[in-house]
Amino acid sequence: MRPPLRIGVASVAVGTLVGIVAPTAATAASPGTVRHTGSRPSWATAARDVGHANASDHVDLHVWLALRNEAQAQALAVAVSDPSSPQFGHYLTPAQFQQRYAQTAAEADAVASWLRAAGLAVTETPASHQYVAASGSVAQVAKALSIQLDNYSVRGQTWRAPANDPQVPADLAASIAGFTGLDTASHLNRPSDRVEPPPAGFANAGPLSAYYGEKTATSLPTYNNKTLPYAVAGYTPTQLRGAYGVTSSGLKGSGSTVAITDAYYSPTMVQDANQYIANHDPTAPPLVMNTNYFEHLASDFSLQQACGADGWLGEETLDVEAVHAMAPQANIEYFGAANCDDSGFLVALNDAANDPDVDVVTNSWDGYETLDTPDVFTAYDQVFAAGIDQGKAFLFSSGDDGDELAATGTKQVDYPASDPLVVAVGGTSVGIGASNTIVGTSGWGTEKATQSGTGWNDPSFLYGSGGGCSAAFAQPSWQTVTTGCSGSRGVPDVSMDADPTTGMLVGETQTFPSHDVRYGEYRIGGTSLASPLLAGVIALVDQASRAHQGANVVGPGVFYGLRSGLSDVQAQGSRTALPDAGNVRVDYVNGVDASNGTVNSVRTFGQDSSLTLGRGWDQTTGLGTINSGIYTTLPNALH
Repeated sequence: MRPPLRIGVASVAVGTLVGIVAPTAATAASPGTVRHTGSRPSWATAARDVGHANASDHVDLHVWLALRNEAQAQALAVAVSDPSSPQFGHYLTPAQFQQRYAQTAAEADAVASWLRAAGLAVTETPASHQYVAASGSVAQVAKALSIQLDNYSVRGQTWRAPANDPQVPADLAASIAGFTGLDTASHLNRPSDRVEPPPAGFANAGPLSAYYGEKTATSLPTYNNKTLPYAVAGYTPTQLRGAYGVTSSGLKGSGSTVAITDAYYSPTMVQDANQYIANHDPTAPPLVMNTNYFEHLASDFSLQQACGADGWLGEETLDVEAVHAMAPQANIEYFGAANCDDSGFLVALNDAANDPDVDVVTNSWDGYETLDTPDVFTAYDQVFAAGIDQGKAFLFSSGDDGDELAATGTKQVDYPASDPLVVAVGGTSVGIGASNTIVGTSGWGTEKATQSGTGWNDPSFLYGSGGGCSAAFAQPSWQTVTTGCSGSRGVPDVSMDADPTTGMLVGETQTFPSHDVRYGEYRIGGTSLASPLLAGVIALVDQASRAHQGANVVGPGVFYGLRSGLSDVQAQGSRTALPDAGNVRVDYVNGVDASNGTVNSVRTFGQDSSLTLGRGWDQTTGLGTINSGIYTTLPNALH
């Protein structure tokens, strides 16, 4: 996923951008036009240019309209979610936000008219007037914006991007915040579960523990001279609610609404969730379309091959079932984006941001911060500001590749998790015992050692909680901790269970061999589990807060003011860490059954690339993970 950058006075509200130059609208390229700087990605260099893009290739363009009084809108987003501010909890209705900050219908129509006159087809202008969508060929878009679109070779892939800055009509320049859709690197937006359960059938091999440590691998070689437990089959709603204090709180999320954004949609989502509920949570209410479960889908889907559309079905399944597991009486609204491009996600997020029923938006997808352009940052920030001003919290998975060095060659954080307007959710490994209480928690960071004869191969890094220091955002005032980031925004903020070894059991319709299409269950993790779990917690907090006539939005800064309700996550060997170095995992070679044999491996805990755990805030788990006190302390902080 590729986002935008905060520019101009808007950056004052949440921290000035680091190392970014604001767009300039004063250098005229030709009479009646001005140059818009912010659309060209840093990777689009002359050395990587491999020639012009195909003139007939299709471009879906989104022109993002600047907020009126943008600095005020951004400042309000910080104030309404800051308990120390007199504006805390004083949210706007969609109509109020529209009147104060959105562009007028006349301005949106003027931009649409310009695009049509340039030969593009205008496909959408939402009621919020936050963007104008248009489409056309590479040649048409190049002519309309006076740009050259070239192909660039980056990390073995070919991406399209502008070779020069777009030109916009002088009389519209003040209304245009930026463009998305001009470059194609944003197709890297991906689900945050790095377990990658295939849309084809997948099943976990046994032996499997019903709870942490139930079964030990006594017939396998020891690891570091200790016999390790087998991985769990996957935690169920009852286990997760018990471990995180939901059961004892008595809260179920009644009256709260959680929004989920992903790409595409699963046509069997409701029946799969209800089969899962019947199997593992029979006292919870089932999902009923347009009653407690709602779908908002793009009118047309695109880029299915580039985005790996089938893989998004499992992400949606995980998100919906995880939210329902934690807050079974909360309403769920699913926003299915047209594709995994920034424009697709921004439209889905914009719809959620302007939905008056939504309280919290969970997003289990991410991308690389360094690939983003100023225009993309700007577009996301405007959507976040609109939603927060209207009383919504935004959660984003922090990523599943640790410091991203192995994945990208550069240590970096993921975006939008690094944006100071959102809560960045990192990951832990969690042991839930026989009584549904936590027996230990470690930071999620996995090294894998495969069995070889009577021993184990040398372990190597596999995956772990994303975190580190932002290269785009300064440390915001509310992040009142030492991050080691030299004044930059530190990621993540808080964390919850994410380790696939200690993951959640989910169920979805899959295609098994011989075209056997049926419901099946498997264990899954990733920070795309952590984010919806926390969204469920916030739905419960919202319920408790409303009972005290309190505010119902949780901005990232709220967590930093808590004196209790969070548990520090410390390194292996500490009193509260998991008691084992790792667990043994058995996998089918073919992913579905034992016909081709199985393979054994040890999956370790607390080894997250270069990211380390420590007392207090750290770059793996942030402030730590929630405990049962959160349902009292956080509502108290919200009123």
